[in-house]
Amino acid sequence: MTTSTVKVKDSREHTTLYTLIIVMVVIALSVVGITLLILYETAFQEAENRLMETARSHARLIKSISNFNTTYGSGFTGSAEAALLLQIKEGFVTMSGTSELVIGQRRGDKIFFIARQRATTAHNNFSVPFDASLAEPMRLALMGKSGTTIGLDYRNQLVLAAHEPVDVLGLGIVAKMDIKEIREPFILAGITTGGFALVIIFFGIFIFIRVSNPILQAIADSEKRYRFLVEEQTDLICRNRLDTTLLMVNDAYCRFFDKSKIELTGSKFINLVPEAFKQPVLMHLAQFTPDHPTGTQEQMQINSHGEERWLQWTNTATFDAQGYPIEFVAIGHDITNKRQLENALIQSQKMEAVGQLTGGIAHDFNNILGVIMGNLELLRRKCKKMPETKKFVDAAYAGSERGAKITKKLLHFSRHAPVEQKRMNVNTLITDMKALIITSLTPKIIVETHLSAEVWMTKVNPGDFEDALLNFALNAGDAMVEGGTLVIETKNKSLDAAYVKNNPGSFVGDFILITISDSGIGMSQDVAEQVFQPFFTTKTIGQGTGLGMSMVYGFVQRSNGHIKIYSEPGRGTTIHLYLPRDKSKLQDPNRAQSASLSEQPKGDETILIVDDEQALVDIAAAYLEDLGYTTLTANTAKQALVLLKTKSQIQLVFTDVVMPGEMDGYDLAKATLKQYPDKKVLLTSGFTSKREGALNGDVALFKTLSKDLLNKPYIQNELAIAVRKTLDGEHQS
Repeated sequence: MTTSTVKVKDSREHTTLYTLIIVMVVIALSVVGITLLILYETAFQEAENRLMETARSHARLIKSISNFNTTYGSGFTGSAEAALLLQIKEGFVTMSGTSELVIGQRRGDKIFFIARQRATTAHNNFSVPFDASLAEPMRLALMGKSGTTIGLDYRNQLVLAAHEPVDVLGLGIVAKMDIKEIREPFILAGITTGGFALVIIFFGIFIFIRVSNPILQAIADSEKRYRFLVEEQTDLICRNRLDTTLLMVNDAYCRFFDKSKIELTGSKFINLVPEAFKQPVLMHLAQFTPDHPTGTQEQMQINSHGEERWLQWTNTATFDAQGYPIEFVAIGHDITNKRQLENALIQSQKMEAVGQLTGGIAHDFNNILGVIMGNLELLRRKCKKMPETKKFVDAAYAGSERGAKITKKLLHFSRHAPVEQKRMNVNTLITDMKALIITSLTPKIIVETHLSAEVWMTKVNPGDFEDALLNFALNAGDAMVEGGTLVIETKNKSLDAAYVKNNPGSFVGDFILITISDSGIGMSQDVAEQVFQPFFTTKTIGQGTGLGMSMVYGFVQRSNGHIKIYSEPGRGTTIHLYLPRDKSKLQDPNRAQSASLSEQPKGDETILIVDDEQALVDIAAAYLEDLGYTTLTANTAKQALVLLKTKSQIQLVFTDVVMPGEMDGYDLAKATLKQYPDKKVLLTSGFTSKREGALNGDVALFKTLSKDLLNKPYIQNELAIAVRKTLDGEHQS
């Protein structure tokens, strides 16, 4: 899980906690508020009832006093009204707080307050206009209305008042109290209770956080681990029943099939499996037992992009009490790249094995051809005066030469043909070859070259490179029967360890990349995997030998290069040819050419011929003796060392490389030059390899000997030039 994801997650958790706190506070305050409101309403109703009862009881009292005075007299001096008011005031019930009893009388358009509980005299002549907003409760009483109201009194204060008319002297009586007297206790209680509730809530939250924080952190850590182990993984993870019903899938599973968790959960994953793999999958699930609860299986799966991907599934089963599998946890790991690497490695090993086999066959065939061609050449000399016989000999010799050419191609494929490499600019070779390539293809095919001006130098055999380029062009031409475009490009390319890891047979370093692309019919993967195999061809019989691309493969391997083919049926083919950069100093390209093969240099030195094939020994001896040399022969390296010890006149050892026994030609050469530094050695073979290890790391000696190696099968002219060049050359030790 990334840091940003964790921060977002923590922010969400904090927001949730704050929301919970706010909700708890709102709920607590709402409960307090509703409770206080209910209590307030109850208190208000009680006050209203109390005031109403007070007003009515005093109204009855006034009426009773009036009736008594009328019947028996008041016993007071003065007017009856004054006596009545005095009696009423004396009978007032004392009310606490802001409560007050008030008696009023309408006189014209004014209200006179003739008796008030808090007044110092019974008559104070205090009055207000009848229609004024003040003394609203008294106006209602004087209007003959009985009840309660909330309004302004004569003091301009908001009051709860009970008003009651009195049928005596047109009086009205009001029992009232200030509204604030009712409200203030509840407001104070609300503030106190609310504050206390908030304190309790926050204290409770504090305790809750202190107590629950480790638990919440543990839950958060557990969720993070879950997301890391399940949701953040690139592997596909799911839980399913034996009937393949999915119970849970992770995000990678959803991405692979481009479906949501809602769509996948409850569905059967077997419906997503290709038809060819359904039965093996079901059989795999059925084989689990409590003793073997875990198993793996590889299967091909089609992802949401329509690509074929290989997955390795590891299934772990859980069982019920009877040992029946009830649920599986499956983890699918994409092994497509691994399988491709394994296939590439197998292909590389197969090509190496084919090369070894081909080289071995070519070596033996070379020896046979050497015997045949040598004897035919000697026979031709004997038949100069027999034209009819010489005609048959020449035909046989021509057939042998064709066989030798095929052998040479096989050796090129097997990387065992010795070649001379030169430091070259591939752009020059491609430019020189362009005209030949154009004329070799139909006019319908357009040839384009895009050559980098900064391309590095490489060390290759020019002829091999040209053959490879022409092979590519001709194959591209065969793939573009209706015409098309052939594009040849060059550029510098550095291969890193990551590329090498995914492409067996390649190397880390700087390379020149030659890309040959066509717009032809392309080829399938199966065909592409076989194109470098000897004698493999898709052409009809008689139109191809199947050795062209195998020669190209041998050239690439000898050059320490790398080749990749990308092709799709109907879309064309692209070949990437990587040749290693040569960082050595530029050599003089105008060096002297070797002597013409038409010349036959001779000599009178003694030469030791070593070969396990006696027929080849005889041919070589006949050639050399005809040139004036003295020959000695041996069939093994040990025999040769004995002769070297006893025959001091030997000046040159002419030896085959591949021989049976403990010592081969390289071992003999090294022993000869070590014991007899004045001797010279010339190697010959149709099957040579870079065996620095056989020379115990003596790379310089190996290069010296391999440089002038004579390739089998050879003719007398080639042998004559090679022997003379070696005898006249510098010391080799």
